[in-house]
Amino acid sequence: MRRVLAIIVATAGVAVLALGGQVVQSEPAGAQAVYRRIAFPVQEEVYFADTFGACRDGCSRRHEGQDLMGKKMFHLRAATDSTVSFMRTDAAGTGGNWLVLRDRDGWSYNYGHINNDTPGTDDGKNEMRYMYAPGVKVGAKVAKGQFVAYMGDSGNAENSGAHVHFEIRDPGGDPINPWASLRLAQGKAVDGICAPNTAPEPNPANGSVPGYWTVTANGTVKAFGVAEQFGDRAEAGVSSPVVALAPTPTGKGYWLATTNGTVYKFGDARGRGDARSMGLVAAVVDVASTPAGDGYWLATEDGAVFAFGAARTYGSLANRTLSSPVVAISPSRSGGGYRLVTANGAVFAFGNAPVFGSALGKSLVSPIIGLTETPSGNGYWLFSRRGGLLAFGDADKHGSIPELGLCDPAPAVDLLPSTSGAGYLIAQADGMVRAFGDAKSLGNATKAGTVVDAAPAP
Repeated sequence: MRRVLAIIVATAGVAVLALGGQVVQSEPAGAQAVYRRIAFPVQEEVYFADTFGACRDGCSRRHEGQDLMGKKMFHLRAATDSTVSFMRTDAAGTGGNWLVLRDRDGWSYNYGHINNDTPGTDDGKNEMRYMYAPGVKVGAKVAKGQFVAYMGDSGNAENSGAHVHFEIRDPGGDPINPWASLRLAQGKAVDGICAPNTAPEPNPANGSVPGYWTVTANGTVKAFGVAEQFGDRAEAGVSSPVVALAPTPTGKGYWLATTNGTVYKFGDARGRGDARSMGLVAAVVDVASTPAGDGYWLATEDGAVFAFGAARTYGSLANRTLSSPVVAISPSRSGGGYRLVTANGAVFAFGNAPVFGSALGKSLVSPIIGLTETPSGNGYWLFSRRGGLLAFGDADKHGSIPELGLCDPAPAVDLLPSTSGAGYLIAQADGMVRAFGDAKSLGNATKAGTVVDAAPAP
């Protein structure tokens, strides 16, 4: 079955009068709405206010659509690929001439007050050639954006001006407020959403990501799902901003690393040393644990790698001239190597760490900020500050932050894979943790401050 695009968006605040796509007036708002990805149903410029649910006939009934005000003989268009399921041609009743289009998911798009006059008159002759487009009949297939009928004033619109009463009804026949769908079809924002969601349909599974931590620059740690809170630096303070959190393999502890190379330990994490007294010439950007948890690596912007405990150094980029700073270190599954990733998407491998591809030569909208390996170790995702990603090896794409259509999403900070590899979470700087594929968000850290990193519980 095709993806059913029905996303809940809040419309609390104001309902906006739109004229030619321009906001010209504010009015009281309606309640929540569901949007569908549609073509705007009128070819010419119209104006409309959010009147869904407004009283009609002394409040004996409620308005179940939106009135798009225009002129007679304006061209009405199919909201989506659909089939003509009903036509009224006698101009009778409240809605007058009426057209219903039904899409393959069972949603209906209704058009009321279709024209019943000879052009330039108000004669009510109700000729088909001035009512519907040629070929429009019950059972006919129409394409999204196709001309289907003419705007008019049939039914009870004779004294209110030419317009189309436009409805969207769910497969059960219940009306939804078309306001959000119409605004998005005009390319206008609706409560923080600027475009329809084009990400693949999610299929969240319990336990796909059993738990995770988020951490802020001041060292505040939040735990979700099976992840436990073992302490943080929120009250004690940090020597410099925290940049990364690395859990121990048991999930019973973690390390926090700061830009000056300080490493703080919590739970069963053991202190193995740090780089704060090494006279670093570049800031630390990441920390990664060995598979056994008996050591860790610190990576700096200039490509230097510092190994502590049982971790070994397999090489670095410290003596190279880099065109882009290093942003992350990613160990191989065995711990016998690691990859360094730069902001322009280059991937440098050391030891036995495999390379499945890089973003070099690709047109990046925003810088790469990290690399996350798939559970099998046979692929990885490179992800950007904007929340976009590239998949390599056996990694698959299940959606991204830009595909959600948000107007101004917070920067991404990390990507956490599900245990199956068939999904992932993307954590953002505002604390939101968004789910894709079979991953399921277990909570957000929106009140913690600016999040700088996240990590999955083992």
